[in-house]
Amino acid sequence: MVAASLSVRYLTSIKSSKATFVRGGKNGLDLNILEAEMKATGITPVVGLNIRPADALNVGFSFEAPTKLEYEIDIKKDLSVNHIVSTAGGKPDGGKYRFDLPGKVNFGVEYAVTNDFKVMASGIYYLSKWMKMEKFDSTGKKVDIDKKSHSYEIGAGFEWKFIQNVAWTGGIVWDYINQPEENISDELFKNNCLNVGTGFSIDANDRTKFTIGFMRNFYPDLKRSNGAEAANGSFAVVSGKSVPLTSKYDETYHKESWVVAVGMQYNFL
Repeated sequence: MVAASLSVRYLTSIKSSKATFVRGGKNGLDLNILEAEMKATGITPVVGLNIRPADALNVGFSFEAPTKLEYEIDIKKDLSVNHIVSTAGGKPDGGKYRFDLPGKVNFGVEYAVTNDFKVMASGIYYLSKWMKMEKFDSTGKKVDIDKKSHSYEIGAGFEWKFIQNVAWTGGIVWDYINQPEENISDELFKNNCLNVGTGFSIDANDRTKFTIGFMRNFYPDLKRSNGAEAANGSFAVVSGKSVPLTSKYDETYHKESWVVAVGMQYNFL
């Protein structure tokens, strides 16, 4: 009726970015001026609890601790003088910064309507406020990203064993990231999304199961307007007063993703 689990996950995360200088016109130029790589490793303990109060009902809980990830910046190429481009972009060569994965509380419930048809519901609560997030500003100074909000996702799905040993699954998940707008950037882009997935599982025998899944994420576009003072400190005279020149621009963050996953499960006992 009750089962407990304990596991450890080892994670390697690698991020890379490039900057390109583009100039049009008669003497056009397209030059890759910056290549950077950030790498970190971390370990996550995970504990779980599974309860089956009835043959048709199964309930599971798990907790994942926050994963400490300290990224080290490796500048592969920077054609600017004194690495001004990488530093201004928040990537000083050799710099280290924390950008952890949040802890998670996971919940799932499964109910067998018939022997061949099951329905499920799930939820995840991300403990984002407990993770450490840092970045480098344009001067190369490391600063904390202290404005964080907890996030969650909820979902529902089904499993239908339409022929012997083969089941079709499908589901939908709403992911509410709930991060402050000032945390959004070209590299830190985490807005809300609607996740739709489907797949098949094949029980080859009593101990072996194969799975294949397809997933599509739908992200609503995030739009915002920006204004910043000109870097060169230029001024203009307006109505007899000297005011700093500013540049204003609009940004639209658009993201889409497709995922294919395959897996195999083998039960030794």
